[in-house]
Amino acid sequence: MQSKVYSVHSPNHKMRLEVYLDEWGRPLYALKKENKDILLPSRLGLTLLEGGPLIAELAVASQSTGSIDAAWTPLYGERAVVPDRCNYLQLKFEELSALGRVVQVEFRVYDEGFALQYVI
Repeated sequence: MQSKVYSVHSPNHKMRLEVYLDEWGRPLYALKKENKDILLPSRLGLTLLEGGPLIAELAVASQSTGSIDAAWTPLYGERAVVPDRCNYLQLKFEELSALGRVVQVEFRVYDEGFALQYVI
C-alpha cells in the first residue's frame, strides 16, 4: 500500500515530481511531463559509514515547498545571464529504527527537468 504522495510542479506546470513511501518505508520518486511518465518510480537512499544503509523504515517528519526565481552569471558561455527558476519540495525523512537518523532531501523541478540534493 502506497502512502501519501508529495508533489511539486515545474513553474510552467508541465512537469510534476511525485515522492512517496512504499509499504516498507522506502522513499521513491517519479517524474511526469504532461501526464506522461518521464522517470518511473525510483528509490532514494544512502549508505552511510556509520549505521549502514538509510533506505527503508523511514517516515516523513516534515515538508516544505517554495519557489526560486533568480539568475546567475556564468564566466563564459552562450548567455550572459542564466535564469534559475524552479519550484521545490523539501522532505525530512526520519528513520523509525532505534538509530533514528534524519536526512532531508530537496527536490527542485524546473521547466526543463529536475534536481535533487541530500542534506545530512
